[in-house]
Amino acid sequence: MDAHPPSTPTAKRPPRWVRVAFFVAMIVLVQSGVAFLLTWIEPPRATLQRVIDLSHGHAVFAPDAWLAGHELRPDASKSSATRKDAKAMLDEFARCRPNQPAVLVVRAPAIVAESGQLVLLSPDVTAQDVASGLRLADVLLALRACPSKQKLLMLDLAPPLASAWRGYVHHDLGAAIACELDALPDQDRLVLSMCTAGEMPHGSPDFGASVFAHYVDEGLRGHAD
Repeated sequence: MDAHPPSTPTAKRPPRWVRVAFFVAMIVLVQSGVAFLLTWIEPPRATLQRVIDLSHGHAVFAPDAWLAGHELRPDASKSSATRKDAKAMLDEFARCRPNQPAVLVVRAPAIVAESGQLVLLSPDVTAQDVASGLRLADVLLALRACPSKQKLLMLDLAPPLASAWRGYVHHDLGAAIACELDALPDQDRLVLSMCTAGEMPHGSPDFGASVFAHYVDEGLRGHAD
C-alpha cells in the first residue's frame, strides 16, 4: 500500500467578528494619531494689515503732495495721523505670529534730512524741526522685529511741493529708500516702493491717488493677472 504523508493541521482563523473589530480598531488608531499630529500645527492666521497715512492735515507741508502741482489746503474731512499714532501701529507688528502674514502700507510726504536719513513728515512736524519726524529706519526696525516670515512693506512717499517761501529742494527718495533697506536687511521682507533711484513719484488728480497706488490697487483687483 502507498504511504501518505501525515497532513499538516491548518491554523484556525479567528472569528470574523474579531477580524472586523481589529480592522476598526486600526482605523480608529490611525485617525487618532493624525488628529494628535494636527494639534501641533497652528492654523494660519488672518493677515495683519495696517496703513500709516500721514498725508492729511498738514499746515506747512502740502498734504497729498503727489496729487497736484500747487499747494493744497488741509482737508478737514480726512483724519490726520501723528507720529504717536504711527508708532502705535508699528508696535502691533511685534505681536504678530510667525505664520501670520503682515502687510504695512506707508503713505506720507517725506524728505532726506541733513543726516542722510529719510524722514516721514506727519502733520505735527514743524518746518523748523523736520528731523523729529518718523524715520523710515524706525519703520524698518519695527518690521524687522516682527516675527512674521511673510512681510510686505509698501511705500507711497512723495517730497513736499515747492512754495514761494520755502522754494524747492530735490529729494531723491528712491535712492534714500535703497540705502535704508541695505542698512537694515531682512530676509523675510518684501518691499514695493513708488520709484527707484533718480526717479520722481507721480500723482494724478483724476485717480485721486499716486500713480503707484492706483496701479497697485488695479493689480490687486485682478488686472495684473
